[in-house]
Amino acid sequence: MRRSSDSAQTEPLAALVAVLAVVAAVGTYATVYGRALPGQATAQPTATLDHVADEITAGGVARPAKLANLERSAGLSLNVTLRAATRAWSVGPRPPRDAPAAARPLPVRTGGRVAFGRLRVVVWT
Repeated sequence: MRRSSDSAQTEPLAALVAVLAVVAAVGTYATVYGRALPGQATAQPTATLDHVADEITAGGVARPAKLANLERSAGLSLNVTLRAATRAWSVGPRPPRDAPAAARPLPVRTGGRVAFGRLRVVVWT
């Protein structure tokens, strides 16, 4: 008589769970990769916010001087505002009131100190 440990088969429920995990992982990867493609990252304020945050931070702390290095996107207008304590830095034209915006908290280096700050990005056509 054969023992169950001698067979090379997998339980059907375990196989189904493994397939669903792989499908979920590939779906998540495709969604994140699609948002990171050049040209599409500037179409949504949230994706643009992530891109701008990556461009102006070093070691997880925003540097206001790096705002001047932001690239312009063809066909889109962009306004970036970084606030910390009583100071604010802004790049780009004044946005319309109904333009889509995204914001998030971000530590900001002001002089020799790091202060609580907020990064806001507005994108419109």
